[in-house]
This record gives sequence, C-alpha cells and structure tokens, in this order.
Amino acid sequence: MMAALPFAPRILRLALGSLLTTGWMLAAPPTAQTPPDPALTRLLSGVGTDAGRFWSGAPAYFGTETWTEYSTAAPHKPHKRRLHVGLPPKPPAESTVTSQIVSLYALAPITRRAESLFEFRQVLSVDGKPAGDPAKLRQQFLDALTSEDSKRLRRLRDNFENQAMSGVIIDFGQLILLFTRPGQKQYSYELKPPEHIGALTAVPIDFTQKTGSQGLHISEPGHDQEDTPLHGQIMVSPADGAVLQIRLLADRKLDSHQIHDEAQVDYTRIAPHALVPVSVVHRRTEDGNTLYHDVFTYSNWQPLGPPSHH
Repeated sequence: MMAALPFAPRILRLALGSLLTTGWMLAAPPTAQTPPDPALTRLLSGVGTDAGRFWSGAPAYFGTETWTEYSTAAPHKPHKRRLHVGLPPKPPAESTVTSQIVSLYALAPITRRAESLFEFRQVLSVDGKPAGDPAKLRQQFLDALTSEDSKRLRRLRDNFENQAMSGVIIDFGQLILLFTRPGQKQYSYELKPPEHIGALTAVPIDFTQKTGSQGLHISEPGHDQEDTPLHGQIMVSPADGAVLQIRLLADRKLDSHQIHDEAQVDYTRIAPHALVPVSVVHRRTEDGNTLYHDVFTYSNWQPLGPPSHH
C-alpha cells in the first residue's frame, strides 16, 4: 500500500503552464523602440542556450528529490498553499519541520510531441517510513519514464497526487524553460549590479511579463483558476550568461487577503549539454505573514537509459 503524504488539510494545484507555447493572452501596450543593450543581448543569448540544454538534456536523467516542509508559528489556514523566492535553502528561525518526503524525480514530456516538460515523482519514503520496496519502486519509475506509453506517465502524476491527498502539483524545476529564445520575447528586462551567490559572482536580470500565456496557474477550493503574470530575476554568470538561479514572484488578492508567492530555483550542469535543478525554495506569505515554507533538494542524478517498449 502506498504511504499517504501528510497534506490533507490543504488543496491546491500550482503549476507553470504553456511554457513553450507561442500563444498570446495578455495585451502588450505600445512602447517606443529603444536600441538593444549589447551586454543584455549577450547574456540573454546565454540564457537561451542554457534553456535549450535543459529542454534537450534534463529528460535524459533522473535523480532523488528530498522535500522538506516547514510551518511557521503563524496559525494554519486551511486550503492555502505557498511559495517564496530570493532565499537560501533554509527555513526562517521560527519554523519547524512538519514532514519530509524522499522521491525519485525526473522531468519529461507527457508525449514525445509535447511542448512542455512535467515533473514526475515516485515516493520512496515519508517521514522516514518506506513507501514500498525501493528496488521495485525504482524499476516501476524507470519503466514508466522510458516507456512510449503516455498513460503510464499520467499514472505517475495521478499516483503522486493521490498519495499527497492535497492535489498538489508543483512544476518549478523547469522555470528556465520560460526563457527559451522564442519565449524571451514575452518579457521586458533590466540589468542590475552584480551580486554574489555563495562564492560565485552573478549578474541579476530583472524580468517582467508583458505578453503571452506563460502564466502561473493557481487553483484553490472555492475560487476560479487564476493566471498570474510573472516577474522576478534571472541570475547569470557574467562571462557567458549561464543560468545560476531563477527567482519568480507573483502577487494577487484572494478574498480580502494579499497573497505574495515566490519561488527560487538553483541550477547546475551535470553534463556539457544537460542542466538540472539543484534546489527549489518555495514560500507563501499572506498579508505579510509567512504561512508555509518548502525546500526541495536534488541529488544523485543518473542517466535514464534506452526507451522501454513493454
């Protein structure tokens, strides 16, 4: 029997949709044309190159995800979910661990012709308790990922959703795909002074969505789905525009409350043409108070192997 994840009180679907589509949904106001900044153009070219490496390379690997959920001293409110950005992968001082889930993790298209990648998970343990035989769970996961049967991949998503009981779908590992070369046209950009990410020097590029259907899709009980325009920062290497980190922010009203959602994804290169996530930091605040904080870390990346035909 599958172990149930401890998320029953909160129900939300939160995903990044239409990452590679070229459809248009938001009207772009007319703006005066300004000469392109050569430095910005060069760095965005590097971002587009890394987005292409992610799209083609990440699905060839699978790894281990450790999802640690924290809650703060603030009282819980049912049916709220969360995010936060611009943070190191550690919780605020007043928070406590509420659960930890270890899963096999991979990114793949649902079908061979799909325009977006999706995250797939096979839970191995919940709060230290095994979800089943590790060897069998691993084989089931790999068989589904390497199969050409899209129904098996959909069952992976459904199984995780059923185990979680909360209906949580989180697809933040693929944030970089917002900035493929075609997708870059949907945003305005501004270079900022260099900062440090640990020992690395990084150049922040502020971005704001001006057009397009690449929104943050949020569904919560009792509310219509909202498509929230995106803004945030891409942290890149000053030498070649290699993507180090992406920070995403979204603000909206929910009933009478001001919701501030943020997410931060750090990336690393595991092969010359393969980029993968290292960590995701995920937090939500409501009226300025932190409600939830999640940290996802990724390790043990391995090649998937040839497709399965059974």
